Amino acid sequence: LHVEDDHDLTQVLAEALRGQAVIVSAPTLAAARHHLKLSRFSLMLLDLALSDGSGAELLDLAGNIPVITLSAKEPSPDIQRRVMASLIKSRVSEMEVINKILSVLPYKGVERRKTP
Repeated sequence: LHVEDDHDLTQVLAEALRGQAVIVSAPTLAAARHHLKLSRFSLMLLDLALSDGSGAELLDLAGNIPVITLSAKEPSPDIQRRVMASLIKSRVSEMEVINKILSVLPYKGVERRKTP
């Protein structure tokens, strides 16, 4: 699950991961919450500064999903303790982001949750 309100960045990463992973995009907190209720993900790539609030609000909903933050600013020490990795957009290359994502993924894709 890629939680990011920058459509261009979402497209760049989706294209770079084509054939290696299935990317589900969520440009808002509301969209991310919706996807987290419906599907099980192997990773959440999370921007902390979203148009409708802080991506940190999703950390409790992530459960056992590994989380990598990809944000413009350094996350707080509390957030850094709660995530697998923290990447700063201005300090990492596209390839570094891709490599970090692929190093975490145990399988490709999204698994639908069973509804009762």
